[in-house]
Amino acid sequence: MTLASLLAVLFLALGLLHLQQGPAPLLLADLLMLLWHDDGSKAALILHQIRLPRTVVAALAGGALAGSGVLIQVVTRNPLGDPGLTGVSAGATFGVAVMVVLGMPAAWAVVGVGILGGTCAGTMTFLLTRRVGMQDIHLLLAGLTVAVFFTAATSTIMVVERTSLQSLYFWMIGGFANKGWAEFTLLWPICTVSFVLTVLCARFIELLQIEDSLSRGLGLNTGLWRLCTAALSVGLAAGAVAVAGPIAFVGFVTAHTIRFLLSPARGRPAVRTVFCLSALAGGSMTLAADIVSRSLAPEFHVPAGAVAAVIGGVAFLAVARNQLQSNQI
Repeated sequence: MTLASLLAVLFLALGLLHLQQGPAPLLLADLLMLLWHDDGSKAALILHQIRLPRTVVAALAGGALAGSGVLIQVVTRNPLGDPGLTGVSAGATFGVAVMVVLGMPAAWAVVGVGILGGTCAGTMTFLLTRRVGMQDIHLLLAGLTVAVFFTAATSTIMVVERTSLQSLYFWMIGGFANKGWAEFTLLWPICTVSFVLTVLCARFIELLQIEDSLSRGLGLNTGLWRLCTAALSVGLAAGAVAVAGPIAFVGFVTAHTIRFLLSPARGRPAVRTVFCLSALAGGSMTLAADIVSRSLAPEFHVPAGAVAAVIGGVAFLAVARNQLQSNQI
């Protein structure tokens, strides 16, 4: 069985398990029947209005973060690249913090301003590096600067408006509790447009992995395509973070793992292949993190972001250690 088939099966299995999980667990046969036919029962109402939107939002957010990770690794030519490098997470967090303090409960307002904040942060990062090129060290320093700025602004808001501390702290860990169709409606257009554009432009994005002088010799406008690819990465990350919070390491772990699994058989894998498989893996990772978080302590509502951070943090340290030992970074 190919890697794509294995990931598809894993994704489907985790999705069904995620839908089954809850205070009133559903048998698989009952779940499939209710998915196919809404009979108006209480179980069907819970499934279609609470569990199903949470599942699809978790899968979409994970896929968006993973896709963003692949693109930012291509732009920086850094295997340790992560969407957080661009300051998007800090910017989106600031936007959400502003809306929480203003008392705007509407999902469209919170998510919309979160996306705006993340996009502004990403734009600032790339503007800071426009004259020196989007190389890894320049992007890292610019992203760190922008992230520190927005983190300080968020901290100031939290100090001034202490009544919002608990909700903000919970959101800043990242998770999918209370996510519904409103969040899905705001996230799916971003994911769809970004995924389609990435797949259609993959043969141009592919050339960004080689030296700029070589890609220019092949007729590629390197600066323009690097900027467009970075914009796609920022859009995916901003949408996911605004909806689910800054779930750490999903973009890094999935993209790096897929490249590792593909490289022994094919050498350098195609960007289109890595992007699509990473999206499946990212959705699977966030679904698994949410399943584990609800299983560990359902009464305390442990955010899925905490589980993802533990898994991703261990993986990041292991990969970074290997990269340092091989003098690749």
